[in-house]
Amino acid sequence: ARGAIRCVIAGGINFFPGTLKLLRELRERGIMTFVASGDRIEKEEMAVYLPDVPPDNIFGMMKPEDKRELVRKLKEEHKVMMVGDDRNDYLAMREADIAVLSLQEAAGRPHEIFEVADFRIKDISEVKEIIEEIR
Repeated sequence: ARGAIRCVIAGGINFFPGTLKLLRELRERGIMTFVASGDRIEKEEMAVYLPDVPPDNIFGMMKPEDKRELVRKLKEEHKVMMVGDDRNDYLAMREADIAVLSLQEAAGRPHEIFEVADFRIKDISEVKEIIEEIR
């Protein structure tokens, strides 16, 4: 796909240590960030905690198909990375140019999600390193 990563989509927002720092660094580098959460939370509730993600790039209560469609739309003009950690991120991860599986939170995951992951991370800060690596 087209050069460097221009968009990063998080399949939800867990406030691990380093999450807000990562979002700020991505914004400073001109990388568009999106939050596509399947959780039952409204975008306005999330936006308060995400100062470095434009409110229009925050989506709550998304179905797996909606996440996939967001990736497809962004891929029309950008190279897209999807960071996810669960079954509801699978379709979007499969669609993305780069799929990153976060293992930071202990949970049982379907084997399919491991198969589509280009990278597996144990710390959210590793996203920045992956972006550097594939530049």
